[in-house]
Amino acid sequence: MSSDGQWIAPDVRAALHAGVCGLAQVCDGALTHDGQGFAAADVGLGHFLASLAPESWTLMHIVAARGMLPTYHRQLPDGFLDMAGMEKPGRDEYRAAREELLSELRTLRQLERQERLSYVRIEGQESAELAAAGDTVILSFPYAPDLVDQAKQIPGRRYDSQTRTNHYPIVSLPAVVDFAQRAGIVLEPEILSLAAQVGANPAVFQPAAVRCDPSRAGHLIVDTPYEASLNRGLAAINGGSTWDPGRRVHTVAASAGPRELMDLFAGHQLSVDAGATALLDVAAERLDEEPGGVARLAGPTRRIVQIEPANGRIARILGAKLRAMAGSAVGRGLDALWQWPIHVQPADVLTLFDALRVKLDTSARQGFLDEIARQDRNLLRSVARDGARLDIAGLGVALMPHQHVGVEHVLINRRLTVGDLMGLGKTITSLAAIAADDAFPAVVVCKPDLIENWRIEIARALPAMNVVVAAGMTPTELSSKSEIIVIGYNALGSRIAPKNGAKEQFVWVDYLERRHSPRALIIDEGHLGKEAGAARSRAIALLGQAIGGRDGLVLNLTGTFVVNRPREIAQQLITLGVLAPKGVRAEPQHLFGEEGAFLFRYCGPVQNEDGFGWTFNGASNTAELHHRLRAWGLFLRRGEDAVDLPEFTLTTITIPESALDQEIMNEYRGHEASTVSALITEARGYARSLGVNVDDDRVRDMMRGNAGEHLVRLNTLRQLAGRAKLDAISTWVDAQIQVGEKVLIAAHHRPVVDFYARRFGNLRIQGGQSGLAKQEHKQRFQTEGISTAPAIVVSIGAGGVGHTLTAARLGIQAETCWTPGELNQMAKRIHRIGQSRPVTYSVSIAEGTIDETMWAMIQRKQATLDAVLDGVESSEDDEITSAVADVAWELAVRGVQNEQLAS
Repeated sequence: MSSDGQWIAPDVRAALHAGVCGLAQVCDGALTHDGQGFAAADVGLGHFLASLAPESWTLMHIVAARGMLPTYHRQLPDGFLDMAGMEKPGRDEYRAAREELLSELRTLRQLERQERLSYVRIEGQESAELAAAGDTVILSFPYAPDLVDQAKQIPGRRYDSQTRTNHYPIVSLPAVVDFAQRAGIVLEPEILSLAAQVGANPAVFQPAAVRCDPSRAGHLIVDTPYEASLNRGLAAINGGSTWDPGRRVHTVAASAGPRELMDLFAGHQLSVDAGATALLDVAAERLDEEPGGVARLAGPTRRIVQIEPANGRIARILGAKLRAMAGSAVGRGLDALWQWPIHVQPADVLTLFDALRVKLDTSARQGFLDEIARQDRNLLRSVARDGARLDIAGLGVALMPHQHVGVEHVLINRRLTVGDLMGLGKTITSLAAIAADDAFPAVVVCKPDLIENWRIEIARALPAMNVVVAAGMTPTELSSKSEIIVIGYNALGSRIAPKNGAKEQFVWVDYLERRHSPRALIIDEGHLGKEAGAARSRAIALLGQAIGGRDGLVLNLTGTFVVNRPREIAQQLITLGVLAPKGVRAEPQHLFGEEGAFLFRYCGPVQNEDGFGWTFNGASNTAELHHRLRAWGLFLRRGEDAVDLPEFTLTTITIPESALDQEIMNEYRGHEASTVSALITEARGYARSLGVNVDDDRVRDMMRGNAGEHLVRLNTLRQLAGRAKLDAISTWVDAQIQVGEKVLIAAHHRPVVDFYARRFGNLRIQGGQSGLAKQEHKQRFQTEGISTAPAIVVSIGAGGVGHTLTAARLGIQAETCWTPGELNQMAKRIHRIGQSRPVTYSVSIAEGTIDETMWAMIQRKQATLDAVLDGVESSEDDEITSAVADVAWELAVRGVQNEQLAS
């Protein structure tokens, strides 16, 4: 007996085949319950058996047919099964045959689908043999992760999500053919021939980067790999984004700025085909023939230009280009653009008017020219290291060259941030400025523990001045002869809570305004007034706006204008009176416009996951922000090269695990394990709800909401790491003292500060000390010998500002801090005016601990500070909250990755 069924009589095989064919002919795929043809369970098998020639049937096919047909005996001729001459197979035999055939059927269907979905073709010409450089190669195949990864490696890939096909430029055809052959995709001979031609001479098939858009008359396609400067240039010319996400190319109207586009393409060495060149030439000729409109100075301040475009087309072009320059300073509507503030991009706007033939009256043109000259001078002075010497009556100290030009800058611009790097003498610069302007009485606002320090500095710089301290939360009468009033942040922020909708009342602000009408305000460490939610910030803003409103001096002193992100600048600009706070309409003096627009322009806006509200924890348009702060006279910023400071080196000291206290590290590892486990659970929960991986930025943003809980956990890890380093750092400090070097030790947690203070002479600056005690410890460190004052321990929170500790040239960060601003403040205690020796500041990193993650985070955040403060373009809550969120998220991501590796 043959297992292939050949022993079955041919008439039996033919009869069974006829039976399944008869049922297949009337079967509609079991879409209706009409009792005809195969039932749903047998549709696939029945049609498969019917499609095969009866002579190809094996025993398996026969058994499957004979076992299935009795179900349909009512649809078969009477006596059909008896006539077939074969007994019904056993149940197990039938099931085995059926399963084997269904498996074969599934394989065939998969092969058919793969063949149907797998192809390579050329789109754009009727024949692949006629392919031109602008044509597209389309590659299709059924989804397979490894094939997708390989397809992504072929240059120029664009994925069409609608058709689920990969699109490539014709120059990539050889690589596509190589992929297809490896994937078993059948290729037409014409495709193979064309691939050989492209491979032999690819330059002929390389499409021009710029060509006419066949789908939009008068538009160009710019098809080139991503380049940030090109994208910015196209957006500036177009007045907005040019990116077409569907086609993954840029599209721009030639009329948007034909000559600017030509220059942009040439500057980026982009090839432009003949059609695109002709289109740009025609657009340029038309532009030359059209009048652009008129512009004239308007308004009582004569700082606004009224623009009247000649026609709708010019209005669209002009509006788009002005919108690209507006930043936050101009409202969103077209009407706002036609009331253009002369201080916003004056050189660029004047060039634009001339290019579009917008006629300016004589006063308007002169106004632009004067503003350009004024901003050029501001740009130079804001970073100048030297200038004309000033003779200031009553000044008891000699100014350094950079301080002379700094005072000049203050007197000209009146309201600004004095943002010189720490240690360059902002205190003396500000006191000299109010003396030069005779701006008395003056108010100095500072941290309470620095009041004594300010008294000393004022006595040194302005010895003839009558200085008083405004103490207490309730105003007390101050002498009418008071020339400088020093007040702490807390006292100035004391208030009477509003009732029945009334405005809140800051009692010291009201008193100072009513009885003394100050003509100057100095805000020491002005970044402490960056949060609008803090009473001190609102009080400073009220006083600053009042003094600025009568043309007094308002000086915001801070070397860390931005601690973590541009959002922190907003409240400080409100204090200076150049940014309208929320709910207040912008007036001409509000150079930056309204607060909401400022946040959206410069603070990396991200819409909340629920679609309601926005967060502003990032950084955007930082180069523009930096330029405007300087050009508009709002920022004085000189670096270490402004004075002859010695060399400064920031370094790290990695303490290996073997040198850490093992008992404390055992405690650390236990707490670390529970912390990471909790963070992983939280991150995975958010990831599931969002449908993303835990390393998605949106998971980090959601974890930000639990930053308070994370802070408790992470601070425990941070303190344990600090304690584990006690002996190693003490050994390092001992070694420096033994060779005659005093040392500054920066720490955070009180037990750690106490340990180092007891170990090294008991000199410290920390929270809870009185101002006089801090001054005494600082003075002893600066004046006593190394035997009695070998080191001073400074609390990161309490001692980072207002203290000069130049008796040491070495410093060590014994505990990591949360922000780069805190780190910079600590390092600058020893690297400032008065230091004559090279300075090295070392950050200690406990190997294998949270120190490593926090240090990496600080280095990343420093890039944002550099972008705004020093004009170094960046690649991006409260600063501690943000840092905690970043570290918590990174620990969760790393924990998940470690779990995956372990499994």
